[in-house]
Amino acid sequence: MAVPSPNCRFDTFSKYELRELASRLSNDDPIAVEWCVTFFEQETRGVGHGRVRSMMIRRLRYLNLSRVQHERILSAIEWRLETGNFSEQFKDQLRAAIYLDPERTRRIAEKARSSKRDYVRRQGDWTLTRAAMMKSAGPDC
Repeated sequence: MAVPSPNCRFDTFSKYELRELASRLSNDDPIAVEWCVTFFEQETRGVGHGRVRSMMIRRLRYLNLSRVQHERILSAIEWRLETGNFSEQFKDQLRAAIYLDPERTRRIAEKARSSKRDYVRRQGDWTLTRAAMMKSAGPDC
């Protein structure tokens, strides 16, 4: 599997193909990492894509990502929160953002609290509460 192009169309992938890709993260496969980060950035709505995206982010947050990959993930999460364009598994993404960059995530959540959309404000509040809990519990929470 080669490195994906920026124009890769993940909306044609089945949930089984994406799960197989996510399972390769266990081996810290650098090509699988890049494919998963690229999939994570895209806003596909295929069957099971939200659940696979959650599975991937739970695994990606513990890998040794490049600075660019780290930034791409955080930017995708920030965009989703700002626009309110997120799925029901979005809390997994927010937990990863807190883990990857707690200070930036706090700023993003503060900004979300002033959104016109109630559901975005609730996610901002949840994120700030969760970030405070994780800070007091330690880094492995």
